[in-house]
Amino acid sequence: MSLLERAHAFAPPRWWAGLFALAISAACAAGSRAPSQAPDPATSTQASATTAPEPAPAPAPTSAAEPAPAAEPAPADQPEPALEPAPTPAPEPDPPPFDDDQLEKIRAVQAIVHAAATEHGVDPALINGMIWVESKFDVKARGPAGAQGLMQLMPRTAQGMAKRLGRKRKSYDPDFNIHAGTLLLSRLIDRFDGELDLAIAAYNRGSGIVAGWEREGEEMPERTRSYVDRVLRAAAWFEGPIPGLEPTPAPAPTADANAEDTPAQTPSDASAQTTK
Repeated sequence: MSLLERAHAFAPPRWWAGLFALAISAACAAGSRAPSQAPDPATSTQASATTAPEPAPAPAPTSAAEPAPAAEPAPADQPEPALEPAPTPAPEPDPPPFDDDQLEKIRAVQAIVHAAATEHGVDPALINGMIWVESKFDVKARGPAGAQGLMQLMPRTAQGMAKRLGRKRKSYDPDFNIHAGTLLLSRLIDRFDGELDLAIAAYNRGSGIVAGWEREGEEMPERTRSYVDRVLRAAAWFEGPIPGLEPTPAPAPTADANAEDTPAQTPSDASAQTTK
């Protein structure tokens, strides 16, 4: 039953019933015709031909408050890393202060120095530096506390080294004195595991005292430190070639090599040497 038929069947007829039915019929007829209507082809073609295409929307303007991001510089534009400064070269040692007389004395014992260096395994520059500080290469130098000869050996220390060398003690003989002093220095270097500052300090103050400083963690006294520095500075003079210091044959021991009545007094700190 259609909507119109049901309205007539269940509703009593009223004066306005015809109008209501007529309105419903008109609405149904209009609804059934609307989907089936097709657009007029001529009208559609004309509309498409005469209607201009809508322009594409323009891009939104960039706000002045938001600057565009800066482009990353190309690798070629990047600054080169700063170069590290070259290391500072070590300062040159002071020039040797030798005069002609001292050069003659130094030259006279170089053959002995190099022989002792080879036999006992000590740098000849260190031996020369030690002799310079101890006696200024004065063969007959005698310290105020009794140290004797080029390397200022105390008599008791010299006697101990003589036994180890299998020689007689002749403290004023350059050959014996340099060999004995170099042997002592070599033993001290071994005792302090190659630490030259401790070995040189022990040559000056005695190995027992220096070992005590090391054991107790005490600093080296300023006077001893100054002595060590002077020896090392003097040794640096002999590391390079010095004109006029070519080795010469060792002089033969003199008959009065053990004489102790004529040596000149010279200040020395070697009075504390001990025999190992």
